[in-house]
Amino acid sequence: MLQHLRPAFVLIVLFTVLTGLIYPLAVTGIAQVALPYQANGSLIEKDGAVVGSALIGQWFKSDRYFRPRPSATTDTDPNDSTKTIDAPYNAANSSGSNLGPTSQKLADRVKGGVEAWQAMAGPGPVPADAVTTSASGLDPDISPENALAQVPSVAPEWEDPAGVPISAIIFGGRRASTVPLVLESMDWTHGVFMGATMGSETTAAASGAVGVLRRDPMAMLAFCGYNMGDYFAHWMKLGASADPSKLPKIFYVNWFRQDRNGKYLWPGFGENSRVLKWIFERCDGKVHAKDTPIGRTPEVADLDTSGLKLSVAGLEELLSVDLEGWLAEVPSIKEHFDHFGTRLPEALREELKGLEERLAAAKK
Repeated sequence: MLQHLRPAFVLIVLFTVLTGLIYPLAVTGIAQVALPYQANGSLIEKDGAVVGSALIGQWFKSDRYFRPRPSATTDTDPNDSTKTIDAPYNAANSSGSNLGPTSQKLADRVKGGVEAWQAMAGPGPVPADAVTTSASGLDPDISPENALAQVPSVAPEWEDPAGVPISAIIFGGRRASTVPLVLESMDWTHGVFMGATMGSETTAAASGAVGVLRRDPMAMLAFCGYNMGDYFAHWMKLGASADPSKLPKIFYVNWFRQDRNGKYLWPGFGENSRVLKWIFERCDGKVHAKDTPIGRTPEVADLDTSGLKLSVAGLEELLSVDLEGWLAEVPSIKEHFDHFGTRLPEALREELKGLEERLAAAKK
């Protein structure tokens, strides 16, 4: 009998050493070398002191932070060791609520969470993780829906299955000359034409010569998986099938126009919101626009430049229409359109013809 017990005992000792000592040491050693941050608990340090872990949530009460999902963890009541108190995200006592789906206590808790959430975010669907705890009670992650619902700048209709009305579509390119600061299309077809001919001048960051105009229709050349002529046709079909009064207005912006000395005429960056303000006001019918051969531009008085050190002459140059520059650009647009052959909607060729006629008439 001892002959049978001896091998069994040896195997027990061997596997105990392998699985209880050598394997844990090997895994721990490899983890410390390959993934030290994760192996040590994904600790977060501030000024050399550990302040938390990326694996454990924290109960933020300030509006500066996202609200975490509820936590069911508890701690011992400091006033009565026989009782417990709620202690959200207590890493020393990881646990869920242990309440079943038929529990009235759970139903009341979720109901209260829904009411509190809707008081903050308004009526509408409530993300599940906004009112329920994770199994550990420590999960620091929230769903994208939960996060987006807490961002004030996200419209409550962002996930409305019926969609939302679109008031404006804005195209743009980097042009040192020719193109005004902002341009509104004459109609939908003209807006599609503006998008189909948009482009930017190359900079030092791009390969090749600097200042060369490269067409990038609607900024989609790198992303459109089929013939761009068919893409333009889709836009035309969309406009033809829609109520004209409900179609978005189409605008074109150019923050990079320069004067004769190569100085930018517009400050750019946050000041671009002033142009967006004019666009919003155009959509609301609150301001006027000036008809030009290439589209509609703002009246100088309607563009809010309060607080900016812009001269009237500089602003007029920024919004001016360079007739010679546009006439010189017509052959380039024709060449660009020729790339699409018969796939290009004829209406866009007609728009180009109309542009050339309007420019010639304005020059007389």
